[in-house]
Amino acid sequence: MKVNATINSLCNHKTLKATAQLTFDNCFVVKGLKVFEGEKGLYVGMPNERLPIRGEHEKFEYKDTAFPITKEARDSIVKIVLDAYELAKEKAKEIDIGSEEDSEEAQM
Repeated sequence: MKVNATINSLCNHKTLKATAQLTFDNCFVVKGLKVFEGEKGLYVGMPNERLPIRGEHEKFEYKDTAFPITKEARDSIVKIVLDAYELAKEKAKEIDIGSEEDSEEAQM
């Protein structure tokens, strides 16, 4: 099975670093993955939804809506998403460097 990750947006938040989606065999898409930075480094959060806790007024919990079943599948997905994240960061740096050079040339 071919799995591709697309970074939808890079975020400059304290913990949230990016949002992503996965495409499986060019025929099935899972949106809503997130790249977070925690105390132990980067990790990938699976798509989830906020649900009320039964019997608890105004309290909620988050439940994953799509997730890998095996450790091997999770490890593979995490690697694919984090590789795409690193690539997206590098591309963003190149664009920033190019725009800085353009603005410096315009100032001369």
